[in-house]
Amino acid sequence: MVIIRYFSNTDTGKLRDLYEILEVEESADAKVIKKAYRAKALEFHPDVNDSPQAESRFLEIQEAYLVLSDPEKRAVYDRGFEIPEVEIPARDKYPPPHAFTRRNSPFSIFDRTVSWMDYEKYRGVANKAGVVCFLFAFSFLFDAVFYDEWNNLKVDRIQSKAMITNKVDDLKLVIVTAGDFTFQKKRDIENEFRVGETIFIRSSLLYGFIKYKREGEERFKIATIAMIIAYVGALVVYLASLIAIFQAKSAEIKFNAALVASFFSLVVLTFVLLT
Repeated sequence: MVIIRYFSNTDTGKLRDLYEILEVEESADAKVIKKAYRAKALEFHPDVNDSPQAESRFLEIQEAYLVLSDPEKRAVYDRGFEIPEVEIPARDKYPPPHAFTRRNSPFSIFDRTVSWMDYEKYRGVANKAGVVCFLFAFSFLFDAVFYDEWNNLKVDRIQSKAMITNKVDDLKLVIVTAGDFTFQKKRDIENEFRVGETIFIRSSLLYGFIKYKREGEERFKIATIAMIIAYVGALVVYLASLIAIFQAKSAEIKFNAALVASFFSLVVLTFVLLT
């Protein structure tokens, strides 16, 4: 850590006008001071400013903000008294430049209620996570295109799901057994399957989603809404993963997109396994 000692603003031998450093009026409120601090810190951050004086100016800016952002220290400074010693971070502990572009203060060392994160550090991890999530989402496209099909299956049994689970909500569902297949579908009161009826079934290769149709029908129907929910979730993963992979300008957006893609990938996978 670097130790800085603040001196009285009436000490003409060691006068430092903290308001002048941040270029604000003495009557400036906390919001104006914070805004000026972020702008100045970004301008003179040693990682973006090659000037030999950049680091010393950056330390001055931090010094000024540490005093003026603290009501007690500011009151002491305004009255002309000496400010106690305080600590500011050493060079290798500086927050990254992009942290100053956030809406709120990025410095948890100065404002304990707000945290910051070096997103650039995790750019590579975000990119890899994006690729993995993209492949996971792409698997649903594969699953929608490729399937196994069984023709001329006879319905062996139809049973209300509520009889198995004893749940009222399951009265709307039936369990259908046809050959080696057992699947659930929404109950069709007016036109339900009959035992011995011929049906056709398609089962997706990866996730086993079932589609069916009756003899004489042209289109296959989705057995349950679970398939649609899974595909919608996969679409969210797909879009977020594309941002995570191809977003080059903002490391923060890249990281957050990878986080969203990873979260929804886990949700979709868990949903598929449970259903």
